[in-house]
Amino acid sequence: MEFSGASTIQAVDLLADFRATAGTATIGLTVMTVVINSSAAVGTGTGTYRTGWKVGLYVDSSTAAVAELAAPTTDPYEDWMWNSLYYIGNNTLGWLGGQGEETWHTRVRSRRKVDEVQQTLWLVAEPQLAGATTLNYSAHARVLLALP
Repeated sequence: MEFSGASTIQAVDLLADFRATAGTATIGLTVMTVVINSSAAVGTGTGTYRTGWKVGLYVDSSTAAVAELAAPTTDPYEDWMWNSLYYIGNNTLGWLGGQGEETWHTRVRSRRKVDEVQQTLWLVAEPQLAGATTLNYSAHARVLLALP
């Protein structure tokens, strides 16, 4: 997934490919592990030390529009599986921290049950602009599911 030139909250349904292959039923699935490799950069403008992405994972309706989803910053008490803030350097391609690699590796172990009809696993990314006009974010996510 890739969000280029983003200035507002972005989201991706991580179970969309599973539903396309296995049918629409996700009820009874258990999300065991999510592995995310991601990178970010300032799109336009000049970032400051507060520029970055607030990124989270949680289960919600598969029919929800992005605007209806919880935001990591404004909804911190949502039932997040993972919710973290990553800062990026001023116009650089890598995260600050972890010796400045271009890729940040995250492994979330959860055993989160998808227990209602039309629920899915969302990755929600909210840009923290802090001087930048737009931000870029790209990620590769792998999801390990236990079938009912």
